[in-house]
Amino acid sequence: MYLLRLAEAAHASYFDVDDPARASLERKIGVARIQNRFVQADCRPDRFLQPRMKIDFVVPQRLLDHQQVEGIELAQVLNLVERLAASNLSIVAEQNSIRADASSAQSLEGQLAAQSNQLLVVLESRNTLFAGLNGPARSIAAEIANVDNQIAYLEAGPHVGSGACGNHFAYGFCTYYVATRRCVPWLGNAGSWFIAAAQMGYKEGHLPIAGAIVVFWPGQGGVSSEGHVAYVEAVGPAAGIPAGSFKLSEMNFAGWNRVDYRVISDTTSNIEGFIYGQ
Repeated sequence: MYLLRLAEAAHASYFDVDDPARASLERKIGVARIQNRFVQADCRPDRFLQPRMKIDFVVPQRLLDHQQVEGIELAQVLNLVERLAASNLSIVAEQNSIRADASSAQSLEGQLAAQSNQLLVVLESRNTLFAGLNGPARSIAAEIANVDNQIAYLEAGPHVGSGACGNHFAYGFCTYYVATRRCVPWLGNAGSWFIAAAQMGYKEGHLPIAGAIVVFWPGQGGVSSEGHVAYVEAVGPAAGIPAGSFKLSEMNFAGWNRVDYRVISDTTSNIEGFIYGQ
């Protein structure tokens, strides 16, 4: 309220619309009371309104009372708590799923390791037995080994080694040659082939199989920094190929645009791996 249009500061408590001093003051100056239509400012006894003094009444906007504010705040808090509880349940469920997957993966890894150890023992026993054979028995064993390699090659999945499917590699290099023997749909230097093939869903491993691509680590064992790839022709024991070795064909190892053949060990240190089929 303004007295004589002069602004006067008042304590917040003076703006109480239910101030009991207001009724007495209204009777003295003959002001009719209008319920909830104005705020009586500063009703201290040391202030008196003179007759015919001009008074400006301020009509306040209705404000939320404390109960309404508390109700709104409580609803917001409850809503936040509910959302946090739902998020927590989702996180717990995801954690349990991850733990179950990890446990399953560890179990499968253990089973595969045990099977791999058994296969290595069988392979070593077979190689030892083959080394002790001679004459007709050795020839028969070589034929059996070739049949086994063919079966392993077929069981590795669908193969693209039956023929080329287009060649987009530079002529005369190792990548160009392998792409004439196998369908190679990926791009890049030889050093990137092992990763590129895996990304396209090709099966890979560390045992030679006839028709597979052997990938060598870049910069190791006489290989250039761009890597080297070759084609697996046959796997021992076979004619001219001892057990634990395989025969490969390649280009640009002994010279540019030159194809050569080598027999190397399955465990040659600079072999990154073998690319089979999809």
